[in-house]
Amino acid sequence: MRPPSVFSISWSASRRTFTAYAILSGLWFRALRVGLPTLWQIRWALIGLIISLSVAILDELHQSWVPSRTSSARDVLLDFCGALFAQILILVRTAAESTGGCRAVACLPDKKKRTQHGCGTNTM
Repeated sequence: MRPPSVFSISWSASRRTFTAYAILSGLWFRALRVGLPTLWQIRWALIGLIISLSVAILDELHQSWVPSRTSSARDVLLDFCGALFAQILILVRTAAESTGGCRAVACLPDKKKRTQHGCGTNTM
């Protein structure tokens, strides 16, 4: 059996951190939204992104002090992309829910657009 290459370990770790920061960002969005009737607000998404970015920066700062680890701005960018990906998924999903199941991003909560695109007429 061949030992894994450095590339495969790096790729695997990148996927794990991307997913972890996506989950972190999504959970912060959910925590800020609890109990409120509105499906989506930019403020919740931005707070989730800011917290996720702060954790990523602090994590890389911590890694710079650990002798066996290295820190990288690329890792911060990858972590932020995971957090952003989650927020985009949340936006698309809530847009679909608010328009009666329409899956098109063009059907965001503008009644005129929803009617033009044949989406449901539910409002946020």
